Amino acid sequence: MAIGTVPTGNLSPLICPVGNNAILDASGSLIAAVELPGIDPDALMPEDQKRLAAISASIYATVPNCIAVQQYLVHAENCGVLLRERPNSPVNNRLSAARQESLNSRKLAQTRLVHVLVYEDPQKGKGGLIASLLRLGPMALVDKEAREDLFSKFSDARSLVIREREISARLRELSRALEDVRAKWEMAMGSAYIMPIDQFWTFAKFLGTMNTRYLRFGNYLEAPNDDMDAVVADGDISTVSYHGVDMLKLDGLIPHYFISMGLVKTPTNPIGMWSKGRKHAPATQRGNYIINVNFSPLSELSRQLIFQNARNSLDRQKIDIRAILKGAPTSETEAKANESYEIKMKQKELEKAATYEDRYGRLSGQVVIFGEDPEQVIKDAEVMTTAIEGTQGRMVWESIGLPNALKTLQVGGYNSSDRTSIGTESRFGAMSLYAAPAIGMPVVEDLGNEEAQYVFETRDGNPFYYSSFSGGKAFTFGVGPTGSGKTFFKNTLTSHFLKYGGYVRSLDIDAGSEPIAHVFGDDGGIIRLGTSDHGEIRGIDPFVSYTGPHDTAFTSHIIDLCRLLLEANDTPENRVMTSREQRDLDDAIMATLEIGNPSLRSFRYMLAHLPNDLKEKFQRWMGGGVYDGIFNAKHDGLGDSRKRIGIINLHKFKETQRVIKPVLMDLFYRVTTLFEDPALRHVPKQLDVDESHLPLSVPGFSERLISKARTWRKHLSGITMWTQGAQDYKSIPDWDVLRGAATQFVFLADPKMDEDLYMDTFKISPGVVNMIRHLQARKEAVIVQPDLDVAKVVRLITEPEQYIINTSHPREAAERDALMKEYGPEEGLRRATALHLARIRAKEKEEV
Repeated sequence: MAIGTVPTGNLSPLICPVGNNAILDASGSLIAAVELPGIDPDALMPEDQKRLAAISASIYATVPNCIAVQQYLVHAENCGVLLRERPNSPVNNRLSAARQESLNSRKLAQTRLVHVLVYEDPQKGKGGLIASLLRLGPMALVDKEAREDLFSKFSDARSLVIREREISARLRELSRALEDVRAKWEMAMGSAYIMPIDQFWTFAKFLGTMNTRYLRFGNYLEAPNDDMDAVVADGDISTVSYHGVDMLKLDGLIPHYFISMGLVKTPTNPIGMWSKGRKHAPATQRGNYIINVNFSPLSELSRQLIFQNARNSLDRQKIDIRAILKGAPTSETEAKANESYEIKMKQKELEKAATYEDRYGRLSGQVVIFGEDPEQVIKDAEVMTTAIEGTQGRMVWESIGLPNALKTLQVGGYNSSDRTSIGTESRFGAMSLYAAPAIGMPVVEDLGNEEAQYVFETRDGNPFYYSSFSGGKAFTFGVGPTGSGKTFFKNTLTSHFLKYGGYVRSLDIDAGSEPIAHVFGDDGGIIRLGTSDHGEIRGIDPFVSYTGPHDTAFTSHIIDLCRLLLEANDTPENRVMTSREQRDLDDAIMATLEIGNPSLRSFRYMLAHLPNDLKEKFQRWMGGGVYDGIFNAKHDGLGDSRKRIGIINLHKFKETQRVIKPVLMDLFYRVTTLFEDPALRHVPKQLDVDESHLPLSVPGFSERLISKARTWRKHLSGITMWTQGAQDYKSIPDWDVLRGAATQFVFLADPKMDEDLYMDTFKISPGVVNMIRHLQARKEAVIVQPDLDVAKVVRLITEPEQYIINTSHPREAAERDALMKEYGPEEGLRRATALHLARIRAKEKEEV
């Protein structure tokens, strides 16, 4: 039942955008925001809470005194995930659409942590004509700026010019403060970014409507050029009563309901009040809620007035009214003797507080519960009340103050609060919002603000946005024993990486990665050492890497490769070339490169035209030799060196060093040439190495990887390595260096793990080890990001399309490949998925 109506015209003070990040409000303040990843409450120990409270206080102690801070922690159920369309890749477009549909069907939550900075207009309250004359008149006689300011009061045109100049100056100061805050939080949390105007406006729109669709990453509204206050709400706002509980009803396409609980008492020690206590903490509850904390510094004059008023109040309490009425005033000595102990203590505290160097300001806080179902809103509010009472904090349910509570919640609306108290910046730091469930990286700055590579879901019902790129590097180590689902997990990440339009090269010891190349059709290629079970030969022709007459690096590579091939010989004289043979080899290479027909310009052709004595030394790599088909293939398995996905399967030679060494040399040359091409510097690229302990045991390979891990960050190139156990990594000679370069570690289920070995190898805590031990095989993984202090259990619940891409089941794989060849990648994938679902339904009917 509606019991009142709230005017929407003055709900928000926002007026128009200014620059790329800021909004101007009706009072002349400039407002901008930074979004933080937060620190996962599950990972916070008491000492971490103290450290972060101190960091928060120190960060905001350095901003100018005229900047107020509003902090928001938003948790919304069934918020939805939005993934971009990929029209240039039909397979990735289908995969993204299927992933989005699958995630949204499970009604995942969304968590946002936003800190807003409000640069208040220094002239606010000083703009009247009479006040200006009194304030500026005497100064105008001697001060040019004062004259200009005074003249502007009498000239609209001049006023606009002066006003614009003031706003530009304040915008520069706000931008400096905002960047300083962002950089400091990035050091504490690993990442933080300034919200562009469209993202900031969309967040403000959510606060005005409680509609969770405005919280989806990637679903941003274009900011209006003016009159933001008129469109921040979607409809009328009315006060209603539901089962005796007062709440606001926010009309729109779907009405939303709003309850506010104002903070009236903080704990004696408020450090971590929102996040300590793990699952019992307010910031870890389920449901739809917003925690809002505001701090507005006092000017020096306001501070002095507040302390003076407090002193006057205590002095009034000391007056003996009865003595005055009797006409017998007491002496000063008598008055001091009769002062109550309580007044004395208050005076002592007041004088002590007046000497603090800490800044004072107005503090306010509230917890908002919202949703489409008013009954559920009440239930969530009761749960949140219990959680807050557990912190020793006290809240009151707003009734008549609901309209002001909604206005206070808005960006720039902190002055509307009915629950303001005076507190220090240190106390604000202790109350600050810095904890939030780890959700990964929804926006990947390293990739030009691209979306995350893949979206997992977590045990607490949130999405986790995974990216192999973070902090300017992309070096991932994965561990998964047999049966843990390692290959399926790896192929899922790789297939979604290709949506960026980049390149992947995958080194494997079996056919586990080959399905991805099959799915991408002509965009995929496979090199397989030795014939497969079907007699297929997919060998190497190093000459596909040749780019033209000026490619001297390629010539040098072929010479080095030939020297390495000779090391496969048993006799010492066949492992080296004479000076004459070296000239013959050089001549054969140059003659082959001069051939205009690409089909004849091949390694096979070059070997065939060597002098007989030199040809004999390469016999093992030629037709009829023991390594026939590896380097003398008629057609290179990858074909075009610019194919998006290339698989190199070591297959039957995975432990044959004399074969692996030249193969790795050629692979590294191909990868380096592709990944470091200046024309592709803006394109993401990734090298996957499965069972990495085998290639890393090859002399020189780990050194090359370490070198590339340090330099490829400049080329948007990364490395992902996988193996079956911790010992495989620990036994690598340069493991300490490799581990230090890691962006993240991915651990799959290992119930038989050696806990001490894991902790020593990866430098992880006992808590993380316990998380790994209790993972569900083939369904869950732990992602550890050391630089971001993140350790999170994620769930891999895939959709049918992903299963079809990953499967190596003989019948389903053959069926998929045939359909994609006949109908093309997108339609073929759709048909293969439909057949897979039909078989599942048929099986379910049989079981029934």
